[in-house]
Amino acid sequence: STGYSSITQNVGATRNTGIELALSTIALDGWHGVHWTNDFTFTKNKNEIVSLNGGKVDDIGNLWFIGQPINGGGNNLWRDYQFAGIWQTADSALARSFGRKPGEIRIADINGRDAQGNLTGLPDGKFNSDDKMILGNTYPSWTGSFSTRVDYRSFDFSFQAITRQGFTIRNDMIRGATLAGRYNSPYEDFWTPTNPSNTAPRPDRNTENPYFFESRGYEDGSFVKIRNITLGGNLPESLISRTGARSLRLYVTAQDPYFYTKAHVLDPESQTGNGVPSFRTFLLGGSFGF
Repeated sequence: STGYSSITQNVGATRNTGIELALSTIALDGWHGVHWTNDFTFTKNKNEIVSLNGGKVDDIGNLWFIGQPINGGGNNLWRDYQFAGIWQTADSALARSFGRKPGEIRIADINGRDAQGNLTGLPDGKFNSDDKMILGNTYPSWTGSFSTRVDYRSFDFSFQAITRQGFTIRNDMIRGATLAGRYNSPYEDFWTPTNPSNTAPRPDRNTENPYFFESRGYEDGSFVKIRNITLGGNLPESLISRTGARSLRLYVTAQDPYFYTKAHVLDPESQTGNGVPSFRTFLLGGSFGF
């Protein structure tokens, strides 16, 4: 009657609790001409849904669960099947009972229903949406950074590292790999009868997306990244006096030169496996003072 197809409402309550710490230190202050400072930061935050429009009832369609962080706004809560490896030849009889065969993706049977239709939290010998579980989210458990700077006479050196720990990413490059061989995909250790891999299913030219392919690719995205390294120096006035400048500083900088992670992705900071990687950038420059 109003002409609008949707309205916005407050449909729940959330709670955020956490701590932020910052520490700055002067390790050396003029010792033999050396000035050395360090900065540390630490942040830990917990975001959780307290109630929804129906009270303390989960909204599965929007992936909103009581006690879990908000799904949306650039953050994701992952609810999916739990990857349990690949069906092996020795498991042929058990695989058939689930309607599967060796070489196919195996998921965890974690839930069933009783006679009244209530979830039991116990295996029931079949796979369906009741077996989906919350696998993690993109909210880090904690983040931190470390920065240091050393000045000695006309030279300076600075270094910065950051870290994000305890969050889950979805590696879409692995999760979306097809079996038919029609498209490019990352290298996979595919299962075959003579190569009983437990990480990737058997190739099949008649299958693009295998059963339960959604379960693959969820990984711990924790990483440590070197954000910046800079080495610089000011030239003596005697060398720059003819240029008309009062000072000249030359420097070399490396931005994002290295990161460490156990996740098999381009860059875990982008939270997914096919995001844009950070670029290693090397700069050589100078700054004049007049």
